[in-house]
Amino acid sequence: MIKDGAVVYEVRYPHSPQRVWRALVEPLEQADWLMPSVGFAAILGNKFTMACDPVGEIAGEVLEVDPPRLLTMSWTAPFGTTIVSVTLAPAADGTALTLVHSGWAPAASAARDQFESGWRDKLGSGLATVLDREA
Repeated sequence: MIKDGAVVYEVRYPHSPQRVWRALVEPLEQADWLMPSVGFAAILGNKFTMACDPVGEIAGEVLEVDPPRLLTMSWTAPFGTTIVSVTLAPAADGTALTLVHSGWAPAASAARDQFESGWRDKLGSGLATVLDREA
């Protein structure tokens, strides 16, 4: 959903925060549900690239990392520079994940809307499938 100009999703997974964290930050698992990356590591200041169809290359940088609780990255691409923040919290039924993709310029509303539907698919069936491989 779009809230205050940002793409926001809250999802629960029947897996531990450590398991969800691993799917977020391990490059091979990340590539299976999100997109392939080159040089990604969950290390403060780490710079990487991601191949995003149909957008093209995204240049990223890790801005905050607090395993297994918080990962914040900047993403720069033709749509401008945005911030992707993923927060994990233990829940009675597993893990609550909150994603906020913010910083969209008004001229990038079409790209933001594409990412809104993309995140729904990625966090829904995409990440869930990867998590279920190793219950």
